[in-house]
Amino acid sequence: MEIWEAYKLDPLQQLIVDDYGNWSLKQGLHAYRNEPKMRKRQNLRGHHFMVVTAESPPYTTEMIPIPNAPGTYMPKGMFADVFYGLQVVILLCILDFT
Repeated sequence: MEIWEAYKLDPLQQLIVDDYGNWSLKQGLHAYRNEPKMRKRQNLRGHHFMVVTAESPPYTTEMIPIPNAPGTYMPKGMFADVFYGLQVVILLCILDFT
């Protein structure tokens, strides 16, 4: 039996369909690409996220306006530290905090 994975990063984007592998009763699962899930999920194909937060110490201690980007801010605090860490883990290009 052939196994495919199908998903969308956004409801407005096209469906992404990839070969995953095959399965048989005799041999079990054989995955074509044996890579960790998090490595595969690093490719967000240009998708950007908008995040909403309010100043709420200690989670968000400061909201610094971003020049030339009305209504967007660079937050500081524990909440922001988590998102900045995720930029490295899942290769987010831009996080807009509005």
